[in-house]
Amino acid sequence: MEAENSRTGWFFRDGEPPDDNAYFENMTRCVFQAGLTWQLIADRWPNFKKAFKNFNVEVVADFDEEDIERLLSDKGILRNRAKIEATLVNAIEFMKIKEEFGSFSNYIDNLDK
Repeated sequence: MEAENSRTGWFFRDGEPPDDNAYFENMTRCVFQAGLTWQLIADRWPNFKKAFKNFNVEVVADFDEEDIERLLSDKGILRNRAKIEATLVNAIEFMKIKEEFGSFSNYIDNLDK
């Protein structure tokens, strides 16, 4: 019971994320949190949302080297090139999944079929 009460506020307790951008945001949050404390990322998350255009996956999938440099110079986020580049690759792959399945939620639903 104690572990359940210590979940972070962004965790979707009542089901799945409401849309594809929310799935992408959660995926990105996990990438940046890896190896760090949840609180460190939580404190900076509003800056991440701004830097990554509110996690609009279609917009992030079109980021280029100029955007990477912008992110690397943004003191409000974790400036880790590998994690930033992974996020951009994830956005591109995410868009491929959306194209094939219609939505990321449909993709998840088809995993057990």
